[in-house]
Amino acid sequence: MDERGMTGARADAIELLVADHRGFEQQLDLLLKTDVTDLEVREHLSRELIRGLIEHSVAEEEVLYPAMRDVLPNGDSLADDGIKEHQAVEVLLTEIEKIDAASQHFVDTWTKIRKDLAHHISDEEDKDFPELRRRVDEERLMQMGDALAEAKSKAPTHPHPHAPSKPPFNVVANAGAALMDRLRDKADENQ
Repeated sequence: MDERGMTGARADAIELLVADHRGFEQQLDLLLKTDVTDLEVREHLSRELIRGLIEHSVAEEEVLYPAMRDVLPNGDSLADDGIKEHQAVEVLLTEIEKIDAASQHFVDTWTKIRKDLAHHISDEEDKDFPELRRRVDEERLMQMGDALAEAKSKAPTHPHPHAPSKPPFNVVANAGAALMDRLRDKADENQ
């Protein structure tokens, strides 16, 4: 899941977000099928999913939702709903970081996250994205794709469910959180 589409060519915002969704679904399937005897794999998949979901959420909040607010008749409501769904998942991701990966609670929490994500993905792909594609020209969608990739590259790597989620405060909070998260990740790698 990077700034390029499936072909390696530059991709528009919707293509990038849908590619992320498919990747999350595949990773979740693999994580939930991983036996407790493969604890290292389970922990690795969990860390990768958390990081990917946070980067994706931050990018949507910094790029997608402001665009939706600008161009969709009910954009404010849709963006606010998306932010609420992100915050609910971030609370669960914060919990996941503290749960023993060998426990049933770990599996149950990821199962709940998977259900919440399925609802969120369905809303975006079935309603929001088609409407956005009708109202936004391809060049702007390509620019948004570039902006999404940039936002993801600078995003925090851990959940911060109580951080601001709307511009301009989210951009400032995300920059500070990203710095702290990357320091934390580096320290964890050196242990």
